[in-house]
Amino acid sequence: MKDNLLTIGYARRAAEYKRSLLVLTDIERLAKLAKEKVQFIFAGKAHPADNIGKGIIRQVHELSNQLWDSYEIRSTFLENYDWDLER
Repeated sequence: MKDNLLTIGYARRAAEYKRSLLVLTDIERLAKLAKEKVQFIFAGKAHPADNIGKGIIRQVHELSNQLWDSYEIRSTFLENYDWDLER
């Protein structure tokens, strides 16, 4: 991550109603707006019984990787999100 870019962080329990994927719905448009200006840090965790939440985590992780691979926009997903990582 770089110090001179706007950093947008999103760390939440993954649930469908929290709309974690909203910022990543139009990735091409996001790429045009964010290139060389913005970097993203995502973190989250789904309840063990929440398969939809687990799917959301997978999608955010994949799209986060796509931001870097396809558009060279710095993005990372922090796994195993918990209170210690939050601090």
